Amino acid sequence: MTDSISNKWQMTPPLLALICLTGFIVSLVINYPGFMSPDSVQQILEARAGVYSDWHPPFMAFIWHFTDKIVPGPAGMLLLETALIWSGTFLIALSYFNNPHFPLYALAPCALPFFPPVFGISGAVWKDILMWGFLLLAIGVAGTFTPIGSPSHSRGVPKLVIAASFLLGAILCRHNAVFALIPLIALGAARSIGPAPSHRRIATASFIGALAFAAILLLGAAINAALTTYKPALWRALALFDIAGIIHHLPPEQQQALYDRVPARVRGNGSLDNLLRTYSSYDWVTLVQPENPAFSPEPWPWTHHVIRMGDADLTPQDQTALKHLWRDAILHHPIAWFIHRVSVFRQVIGRTSVMMEPNDFPEWLANAYGHNPERTKLQNYFRWRLTNLVRHRFFRPWIYLGITMLVMLACFLLSFTMERIQIGLIAASGFAHEAGLFLLAPGADFRYSHYMIYTSLLASQLLAQTFFSPATASTPAQSDIV
Repeated sequence: MTDSISNKWQMTPPLLALICLTGFIVSLVINYPGFMSPDSVQQILEARAGVYSDWHPPFMAFIWHFTDKIVPGPAGMLLLETALIWSGTFLIALSYFNNPHFPLYALAPCALPFFPPVFGISGAVWKDILMWGFLLLAIGVAGTFTPIGSPSHSRGVPKLVIAASFLLGAILCRHNAVFALIPLIALGAARSIGPAPSHRRIATASFIGALAFAAILLLGAAINAALTTYKPALWRALALFDIAGIIHHLPPEQQQALYDRVPARVRGNGSLDNLLRTYSSYDWVTLVQPENPAFSPEPWPWTHHVIRMGDADLTPQDQTALKHLWRDAILHHPIAWFIHRVSVFRQVIGRTSVMMEPNDFPEWLANAYGHNPERTKLQNYFRWRLTNLVRHRFFRPWIYLGITMLVMLACFLLSFTMERIQIGLIAASGFAHEAGLFLLAPGADFRYSHYMIYTSLLASQLLAQTFFSPATASTPAQSDIV
């Protein structure tokens, strides 16, 4: 009787595809034509000018250059982002949730894109959302890998190339996506090793994974270099933020001496008093505001009128001096730096947000870009509902950081099986991406934690699946479940 019910409700690929297509359409209808922030405007202005900086990785603006010609404005990029998300969701549901004992559980990953903390910013045209879509596809393709030496492994090379292409797309969208890549490459290697690892399989899979990682990094750097028209001093934002944070946490008698080492061209009309007054672990931009700046105010690199930012107003000697000061400040005052970075990270994992603003940028930017249509009644309703939920704890990233660590603990220490290892690696991808923010975050933004929130939920669903049937947990390669 149970078998007949399972067969009746088996989630076939066409049915899953129909469900994901429905999710794609619903997402698109709710978010259309896409929501824009200053970051989004900067990238579309670069896309229209055909001049790309690497303040944001140029790949997204390069794609937008072509989608904007077909569907002007954010709608083309929204279409691409949403297609990536739901294509990845389909592959994940098909590859990891094909459970004969509980076929309806394949719907679980299809619900994740609508989970409020995940969905609340998914309509924003941001590099973060594009990165998420590429990583979902990479996870989904990795789920189709079969053990080395198995009859179906003959198609392994095309799958590897496809998965690597999606990982490449992710690091082309966000510089720090590289942290998320390492566990996912290990996931592909674990899938290729299979449930019965041998020394030969482990060595082969590890070598291929290391080769793929090196190729992705080299190719990503080459593509970024080829696309970049001008280079703002991207590193300078983080350098000034760290230096200011260290000064702020030093004893008063040491603060002025360190501030005086900042190159005069960088200090501009700033002062130590302004630094102590304006420093906030929430965002580095407070240090360079025109009113009472700690450092010389930054020109913004918006195009059409391309403004070279950072390296244009600094001599090579100034740049070298600032880099040396950044290094020395961290090495000589590690406790102050650590306190600063902890404060920043606490802001990151405590930040909540809903982004459903069609014109969330200053009026002077609208003079260059224009305005999108205002929210529809449907969008107003969803924004109202989501905004009311933001104050609840389940929106806060630290909750999902805790879930991620618990899943990793359960998978890597409490039950060390190949299936659990693979689930743990999916959780570790989100954890590594979030941990990278401890070192690199120039401020707090909810979208920084978006990918970690998603992977914590996905890994939790997969871990729960292992308890449905002992047979399922013991034969991941045969059932095509993680």
